[in-house]
Amino acid sequence: MHAKQLRRDRWIGVGCLILAPFAALYSIWLVPFFLAFGLLLWLGFLDPQLMQVRMLYRRNPDLRHPVDVIADDTGITFRSPGSTTRVEWTRYQRLVEGPDVFVLVFGRDLIHIIPMEAFVAREDKEAFRRLARKALPQA
Repeated sequence: MHAKQLRRDRWIGVGCLILAPFAALYSIWLVPFFLAFGLLLWLGFLDPQLMQVRMLYRRNPDLRHPVDVIADDTGITFRSPGSTTRVEWTRYQRLVEGPDVFVLVFGRDLIHIIPMEAFVAREDKEAFRRLARKALPQA
């Protein structure tokens, strides 16, 4: 459901960008609104779930240490300084994919965030996406 809403929001954003020049016929003040709103929607910055994830990340410095993530057919292993955690795919409820993060949801307000920039190569990101989509329902 979430992926469909994000896709819909992006199309609405494109519509706002297209309508922005025509808004000048009504009021010049609507043009910057349509441009800003359309751009933010198109880029996915106005998605409430992803906004919450970004806010949690910014507020908690403990989330900013490097973590090695190893995914396979049975689950994901997270390795960071001082800890190693193995989570089976069956523990996760769904995958939410934003423009810059993968969010693995395993409970109310319980998530694992994997930034897209963490993948060294595009092939690694695509392999993870295939593996996660195979194991989890899309949101």
